[in-house]
Amino acid sequence: TGAVMAGVLSTYLVRQVGLHFSAEKFGGMVRFGSPMVLWTLGSFVLVFSDRFFLNHYVGTAEVGIYSLAYKFAFMLSALAFSPFEMVWDPHRYEVAKRPDAKEVYARVFLYMNVAVGLGALGISLYVRDFLDIMADPAFLPAYRIVPLLLLAQTFSHWVSYVTLGLFVSSNTRALGPISFLAVVATLALNVLLVSRFGIVGATWATVLSCALRFVWTYRSAQRHYPIRYGWGGVLRLYAVFAGAVALRWTVHPAGLPASIAWSTLLMGVSVALVYLHILGPAERAYVRGLFARRRAGLSLGASQA
Repeated sequence: TGAVMAGVLSTYLVRQVGLHFSAEKFGGMVRFGSPMVLWTLGSFVLVFSDRFFLNHYVGTAEVGIYSLAYKFAFMLSALAFSPFEMVWDPHRYEVAKRPDAKEVYARVFLYMNVAVGLGALGISLYVRDFLDIMADPAFLPAYRIVPLLLLAQTFSHWVSYVTLGLFVSSNTRALGPISFLAVVATLALNVLLVSRFGIVGATWATVLSCALRFVWTYRSAQRHYPIRYGWGGVLRLYAVFAGAVALRWTVHPAGLPASIAWSTLLMGVSVALVYLHILGPAERAYVRGLFARRRAGLSLGASQA
């Protein structure tokens, strides 16, 4: 399938633009893109190296539970961040040409966190119910570490966003040293924590490694292209989500229907708090407009039927 798609698209591309080579542009692309090779390798170590340490220090059973929990963290990327990234990436360089570019970047960062945070909250609230239904009881402990792994994924998504400061300013070479430091920190934390605390240690090693990489990336990007991200609103947003998760962990209704209802109540209250106290008047008006257009479309469809 990959060969067929590559052949068809390559044929179309060559017919449209022909074959040309520019040594100057090629050199610029290599200088811009080569640090990302080390960055990608560092990301692989950060995400997957903990399994090897778990297998060595604890055993395959813990690796299975940890890998299952990590699948829910990856789900956050698939359901929330990847759709956002596919829409945002083609536009962020065009935004850089605008006089209000930094203000736009700050607002979009908040919107991204609303999407990612709500996705992480939904997964955290319902993961235990899902495992009760779908998994063997031996895997139920995975739900305890899912919120922390989602936190680690959130730090990773923050990294993906703030790197725009390095990309816009053409300072991708800073990614190399950050990748090296992140790999060293990841391996050291895994040795220290997994050997002593097993699966919990692996989880915290991941959280701390992702947090450190974000701090290093953010500081470097801010030196080259400073943006006022409005961290007050972002922190209030995650305070709401953390409170909901804490209540879900504290109160465990008996029975699956009651548990799902409790999770749904917490999700609804959290969404209401975000709408009323995190989003500004313009954002709330936009959301109301979306629902109004949706209702109008449903009414039109019903009348035509």
